[in-house]
Amino acid sequence: MDVWNLQPGTVIRIVKTFQDCYGAEFAAGRTLHFTHRNYLPYHAGHTVYFQEATMYLSDNDATCAIVQNHKDEYFVVISQPEGEEAERIAQLQAQAEAERTRGAVAAGKRQHYKTLAAGVISVAVAFGVAIPLGFWLRPHYPAISDNVFAVIVVVVLFVTAAATMMGLRRVLRIGRPRRSTTVKRGGFANNNVSVVANVSGESSGYEISLDDFRRLVTDPACQPVVQPLLREWFGCEIVGTGPKTELHSHQNDAIELRDLYQQIQSDPARQRTIYNRAMDLWR
Repeated sequence: MDVWNLQPGTVIRIVKTFQDCYGAEFAAGRTLHFTHRNYLPYHAGHTVYFQEATMYLSDNDATCAIVQNHKDEYFVVISQPEGEEAERIAQLQAQAEAERTRGAVAAGKRQHYKTLAAGVISVAVAFGVAIPLGFWLRPHYPAISDNVFAVIVVVVLFVTAAATMMGLRRVLRIGRPRRSTTVKRGGFANNNVSVVANVSGESSGYEISLDDFRRLVTDPACQPVVQPLLREWFGCEIVGTGPKTELHSHQNDAIELRDLYQQIQSDPARQRTIYNRAMDLWR
């Protein structure tokens, strides 16, 4: 059985310890319950979702051997659904995929409208600065030739528009730089944890904002993708959807979303993983 042919509800057992593309180890003897798989043709990347973990593989690196799994070298199937159970799981998977697709389309439209609005605002601000400046400049400096005057106005127009657009991009883009900070917060199950955020103050290219993380956790279309990661990393369960969403530990203690966000952003591997999952959903 290879990764391409795994069906929702299939249970596999790892028979040879390996690491996926991001270095996550899957030890021999581990049992995993397959839910679904995403494939990105451009990157030849497989995102394989199990109830217990998420596995990242590629056809373009050494993990392609895991994808092919010749002669059950890396994993074996120990059970798979049949009959009505298989049909029920397939229907649930189709519904989840449809929800993810609708969420991705809606996110793309929102991003498009935000970008369009930013462009309109930038142009309006630029003309709002350049035109009054021109009316003020002409009578105060009558010696300036028409050509020089036109160049000055055009330069001010473009510089103002570009500066305004760059400022608005901080609101529009998913990842953004953060100031260095070290904070102490209440941890999971009432244990104190120290969370160290990005200390460089520079973007690593894989950050997402707190608002985007909140959307991943609360959006019903995103929850099936994010829940396995939070369960694997923190033993955390998502309860509810939308504004009523809550995060609970195995002890049923409430977990602050901001604490979880800071923990992920302070871990480069998890930061990149959650970023890639967001891109899978929203691109």
